[in-house]
Amino acid sequence: MDAILADYPLDGWDLKTALPIARFLAPTTPFIVVSRSPDVREAVSWMRAGADEYLPVSETARLPEIVGKMQQGHEPRTISRQDPDGVPDFLRLVLDHIPVQIAVYDLMGRYWYLNGQAVRSPEMRQWLIGKTDFDYCRRRNLPMSIAEDRNTNIQKCIAEKTTVGFEEVFPTPTDGNRYLARIFSPALNPDDTVVYVLGTSVDITERKRLETQLQYAQKLESLGVLAGGIAHDFNNLLTVILGHAELIKAQIRPESRWIENTRAIIQASHRAASLCNQMLAYAGKSRLVAKECPVNAIIEEMRDLLDASVAKQVNLKYRLASNLPMVKGDSSQLLQVIINLVTNASEAMEGGEGTVTISTGVMHCDTAYLRNTYVDDRLLEGNYVYIQVEDTGKGMDEATRQMLFDPFFTTKFTGRGLGLAAVLGIVRSHRGAIKIDSRLGEGTTMRVLFPATETLESERHDAPPFAEPTWIEGKGLVLIVDDEESVRNVNRTMLEKMGFSVLTASDGMEAVEMFMERADEIVLVLLDITMPRMNGEEVFAELKNIRKNIPILLLSGYGEQVLSRSLLEDPHADFIQKPSSLADLTEKIRGLVYQ
Repeated sequence: MDAILADYPLDGWDLKTALPIARFLAPTTPFIVVSRSPDVREAVSWMRAGADEYLPVSETARLPEIVGKMQQGHEPRTISRQDPDGVPDFLRLVLDHIPVQIAVYDLMGRYWYLNGQAVRSPEMRQWLIGKTDFDYCRRRNLPMSIAEDRNTNIQKCIAEKTTVGFEEVFPTPTDGNRYLARIFSPALNPDDTVVYVLGTSVDITERKRLETQLQYAQKLESLGVLAGGIAHDFNNLLTVILGHAELIKAQIRPESRWIENTRAIIQASHRAASLCNQMLAYAGKSRLVAKECPVNAIIEEMRDLLDASVAKQVNLKYRLASNLPMVKGDSSQLLQVIINLVTNASEAMEGGEGTVTISTGVMHCDTAYLRNTYVDDRLLEGNYVYIQVEDTGKGMDEATRQMLFDPFFTTKFTGRGLGLAAVLGIVRSHRGAIKIDSRLGEGTTMRVLFPATETLESERHDAPPFAEPTWIEGKGLVLIVDDEESVRNVNRTMLEKMGFSVLTASDGMEAVEMFMERADEIVLVLLDITMPRMNGEEVFAELKNIRKNIPILLLSGYGEQVLSRSLLEDPHADFIQKPSSLADLTEKIRGLVYQ
């Protein structure tokens, strides 16, 4: 194209709109306005607007001469060839490689230009010039709502002369929904009229996925913080309940009819403390210690909880093999696995009737069997104890089975459960495996396997669950530091019953002041970790600066994991988790004061 000749005025077209578009599409091509008006002011206006020449109709005979001179006067082009839409190759090369989709619309919402990121196919790109998004959606069989949203925002951009941004969900046949951040910006003439609309869009699908994962992780973290806080506060309450119950029991004659009532309170308190420890383990504030665990005993002890975790119309059955080998692991994590499997099996009924069966047993697994499980970590051949949960629900198709253990995959409605990813993580950490058999309409069987130890459940020798305390004859002054008055009072009563004199402080600053006054008299400090003004670690450091060898028993409703290494390594310090039994408290004091 050697030159552009534009008649003015035109019927049905605004030449002042066409000129900027021509300058955008063909910046090096001479643009000549041919007008019926000989007005010099009109000529000046067009030249300022960007035209190369202004020619009255009466002088059209000079056109060949003017065009020739303009061609000679223009600098030679670096690249002579142009694409059919008039964009020079060097500019197209730049625009096509910008990682942004670019489109130029006229005031009617028709495409004037699209870069290679917007439409990959050159043929489709060429076809779209002069077409609208409605034409595009009809040709691609896309929802017309996409075109309607784009057109609404284009018209808003034109009417308000402002940039408009919005998000668009764009369906694809292979990748599912893609998410695009679109921006429409008006291009204005010097007289503030809109010439065209520049549209850009960026694919934000990956960002949306990461945002969803972050929100899910934050949700789990919030649940963990909530669970940890509840467990901590409840452990403080259990300290009071358990402490007073043991004090009452110590004052009742063994033959009293009230002795069994106090034992029941103590037993219930310990079970409640066990539930709190499970919440702390979930919150990451409890140290998990692996030991030999009896699988059947764990299931038996949690029967009430399992029965309550299934829907009322679901029948829960137990088939537990006798005298299983023990497995080495953390009982609270094994409990979490069982509850998760049973809950998922119950919800597979989708509100209908059905049966969930929990079975246990032991089997020999060779390497071929283990290789076909969901945990292929080169597990060793040998005997494995299994926990199997079978349901009569709807079953799973292949697509669901493939994503079953993905961290953020769920077939339930939003906000339900942690998913089976947690189960997979626990099983892997225990060097176990998971075997799944499921078909649509035939239910699901999930078998979790853990390496068997050589110890049978019948051979375990558990310590008495609630050991009777052996009282010590205490002497000297003990400082109790705790912000909970009820906890201070019950510990004070226990220590006074042992023979100690007791001072109490409600916070860390008060404790330091008391200790400075009577440091030589104090034989032991009971120090809570979580307190206002000064926390336990800060108080610990201050007391050690005053008297390095002072015995300090640290107490917390959280687990030992919240303590720093310096506290744990101090030879004159020990830790006990709330709620503690009178026997445990006595044993810790004996070790610190009378070692």
